[in-house]
Amino acid sequence: SAMPVRCVHGSNPLPDSAKRQRTSESIPAETCDWHGPLEARKKHLAACGFALVECPYGCVAHTQRRNTDQHVAACTRRPSPCADCGTVMPWCRLDAHSTSCPKKLVACVNGCGIQVPRASMQQHRASCLQERVWCPLHALGCLAMLRRSKYACRVRSDGSLLAVQGPLLPLMASCCVR
Repeated sequence: SAMPVRCVHGSNPLPDSAKRQRTSESIPAETCDWHGPLEARKKHLAACGFALVECPYGCVAHTQRRNTDQHVAACTRRPSPCADCGTVMPWCRLDAHSTSCPKKLVACVNGCGIQVPRASMQQHRASCLQERVWCPLHALGCLAMLRRSKYACRVRSDGSLLAVQGPLLPLMASCCVR
């Protein structure tokens, strides 16, 4: 019959002099206690919980196979979905992605209090009452640039000007008051 062998991750009998020099760094406190025939060792090593294995997500960590689940749950490279758009990426990249995610809700840059998905900001600004725009009478010479809400009384919902009666100068002057 074949001579029994121990797992390479197991403890080996140490001579008395080595036992005195043993340190916790050089020999793990817990080791594999498997022993069996030499021809079965290869199969055992493929599943041994004490064997060091690489992280399945490609980080630099090497953990004992039996601790892989704990590492995977906390690995900075574990696949994680963005809470806003659902794109899956390594957990360590979520913060950087958050600064450019097109679906992340962001406050209107004009301070109107509305939050819109980042990718829709330009569309929102096209109708935001706090956006600074040229006066509707700009084509007639008015150089005022105020918030859209200041001009709402002169513009129809389709964007065209309301009919102006009387001289235009007093109307233009009222726009330009600072």
